[in-house]
Amino acid sequence: MTRHGAPVPERHWQAGIVSAWLARVPWVGGYLLFFLMLAFPMVRPLLWPKAGLFAVLLALGSLKILVTGTTGLHRCVLVWSVFLAALGLGFTLYGAVTGAPGAFKEGEVFVVWPLVYTVLVGAGCDYQALHRLYGIAVAATNFIGLYGIAYALSGIGAMPHLAFVDWFSFAGSQAIGLHRGFIGLMSTGLNSLPFLFPMAVVLLLLSYEPANGIPVSRKWLWLAVITAGTLILFSARRALFVIAVLGPVAALMITAYGRGVRIRPAYLLRTAVIGMLIVVVAFHFLAWVYPDFSLGHVWRRFVAGFNFNASGTSDSALRARQFVDLGRAWLKHPFFGYGLGAVGSFVRSKTVPWSYELSYVALLFHTGIVGVVSYSAAVFWLSRRALKVAAHGGTAGGMTWPVLVGMYGMLIANATNPYLERFDGLWAIFWLVAVVNFWTLEDARFRRSDRTPWAVATRLERQGS
Repeated sequence: MTRHGAPVPERHWQAGIVSAWLARVPWVGGYLLFFLMLAFPMVRPLLWPKAGLFAVLLALGSLKILVTGTTGLHRCVLVWSVFLAALGLGFTLYGAVTGAPGAFKEGEVFVVWPLVYTVLVGAGCDYQALHRLYGIAVAATNFIGLYGIAYALSGIGAMPHLAFVDWFSFAGSQAIGLHRGFIGLMSTGLNSLPFLFPMAVVLLLLSYEPANGIPVSRKWLWLAVITAGTLILFSARRALFVIAVLGPVAALMITAYGRGVRIRPAYLLRTAVIGMLIVVVAFHFLAWVYPDFSLGHVWRRFVAGFNFNASGTSDSALRARQFVDLGRAWLKHPFFGYGLGAVGSFVRSKTVPWSYELSYVALLFHTGIVGVVSYSAAVFWLSRRALKVAAHGGTAGGMTWPVLVGMYGMLIANATNPYLERFDGLWAIFWLVAVVNFWTLEDARFRRSDRTPWAVATRLERQGS
């Protein structure tokens, strides 16, 4: 074969064909895996199918890296990944030496799975692949919202039982409780909403400016915000209530004052007014389908969650005990903690006694000041780099702001529930890693020319069309 009149070695064009195939076809399985992780988090019957898809993608991703001869990772991303994996390995071995029962189980989350995600970030460093994730995330948000509402309405008898509700009902993954003044709901996908709801709000606001390159129709974004917001109201989860308030506020602040963001004030005002009307309608709808619903009871339940002087077996009392017991134990080993998988004097779960709801206090207990500072520094670096990418505006900002806000929504919720301590929950961190990695590589590639990242995005979109 020849290229521009010059012969091309056979192994080069064969490698090009293989790498092009690896860059497109197999990632359909990646999109399916991404949807399953978002729509069905922590569902036990799907853990092995997810792990199987991860194994296939890891093999194909590794093959692509070998064929192309490049990791697809920016130097800083690679250094941070290796450093944190080595740090996690050190704390895993420390826990194992000191007899921590969950050392190697925790090591999977802190060492093995982050490395798997890192390989996939490098292998999937492709503009079109990243762009499609936003549509999949919005589709997952709509599925979670619509399915959850249907499950709740059928559970309280407000509508006939629908057959499709049973199709996605897995043992132990769903439950509904009718209480005085509110409904307690555990539904498929609720654990993903701390990320997905604020992300959908930011996408909705950014979609008013075509230059932001949002790849999802505004009507689907409105549906995602409405259904997810209504489901949050049904769930009566305190962490989700906090995210439901902070998410839109952060979205409005970003679109109003964020660097590189260009949204007309009239659009922001109109969206805010419509959003408030939707909230009022949602409250009235819930009161209509469940007459015992009361805002007063919901508010008292929300405030009770922050009463750390409570006694008995309430959630706030148990978390207060966790905080005190883990804090006292940490003071005896402040710098390195007790190692991953260690168990304190207070046990929350008999099956996984090393796991605690107050995940950041548990991280301090397990890894000490050294571990907390190291992981916090990694999040700080990632956030700072993301803000630098988002400041370019255009498609770079349109891809970065929603994921950045979503990640912080998940980090806030993770403070009282260990959402990130599972292999199908780490996507909430590594999605932003993938976005930052891609745009940082593009910026470095075109730094010496007058082309900017949003101009690069235009070129990439034309190539993909």
